[in-house]
Amino acid sequence: MNEKFLHGVSVIEITSLRRAVRTAKSSVIGVIGTAPEADEQKFPLNSPVLIAGSLKEAAKLGKRGTLPFAVNGIFSQIGATVVVIRVEESKKQ
Repeated sequence: MNEKFLHGVSVIEITSLRRAVRTAKSSVIGVIGTAPEADEQKFPLNSPVLIAGSLKEAAKLGKRGTLPFAVNGIFSQIGATVVVIRVEESKKQ
């Protein structure tokens, strides 16, 4: 009997080298992060927002925080469908 049966999603993180993101038409990338300079109308806090490969929409995240860095990294490799959730920056380090 297979002892490694998994219920749900499994995440495998590869940190040894960089790899390009490959997507299929059904692929969606989800990112949760901060963007303190984001357009609050377009990217409200704690709400999923679709960015369908649009650099123009991604620019509305501003330049600071983890979301602009992550989304620009994705779009520099491929024009993917990305859903982002902007969260508030923590005061703790």
